[in-house]
Amino acid sequence: MVSPICVVRVSEDGLEQQSWRFCLIDLEVILDQYSKGKLPSKRHRVLHNEAHYDRLSLRASTMKLAAVPLPDDVAAEARKQVTDQVKVVREYLRG
Repeated sequence: MVSPICVVRVSEDGLEQQSWRFCLIDLEVILDQYSKGKLPSKRHRVLHNEAHYDRLSLRASTMKLAAVPLPDDVAAEARKQVTDQVKVVREYLRG
């Protein structure tokens, strides 16, 4: 079983954060969740969601899949994490 793949990007000032969560379904990497949040200031620790996509809970989503930004570096990192996890599982099964 492959663990969920998470990629997080934080802005330089630390006030904005984007996170993507992927899953592996039928050997295909699928976007499962996306969220974009912002801190009001550096003193605050509660992240306020500005946008959210959830594959399994479309009713709770505030955006559609087509509107989710997916930069090339995020997709590449997700593929690398999947590949690394599959290598670990393969080595485990070989004994």
